[in-house]
Amino acid sequence: MSKKLVVLLAGLIFSGVTVMADQLYSNQIRYYNNLKTCTKDSFSFNALGTSVKKTIMGNNASGCIIEEYWDQKLSMKCNFPKDVAVKYADESIRTLKESVTKGSAYSNYVNSINNDSQYCKWLY
Repeated sequence: MSKKLVVLLAGLIFSGVTVMADQLYSNQIRYYNNLKTCTKDSFSFNALGTSVKKTIMGNNASGCIIEEYWDQKLSMKCNFPKDVAVKYADESIRTLKESVTKGSAYSNYVNSINNDSQYCKWLY
């Protein structure tokens, strides 16, 4: 295979990965901005061979309902009061932006909410 063809194929693969990463990033930003107002939304992606789907279901009397599924084997259902939804979304956006610039990011707040049975239930 010629060097030009190898470079061309590598460029096409990299640009395809970049487009998919950009789309995932914009889907996540949109999703978390919609979480602040509990506007229905969803997006799906594959991570390390695992299918993930995140959905904002909408409001109920006590707050905003979200559901997350991983390969339909594990799910998390959360009910956030307005103030929790806004802070959760802001922290998620912050860590997403930080992960783009630093390569990784973590939020104690998001992790604590995900693991607080007052807000989220894990189904196995």
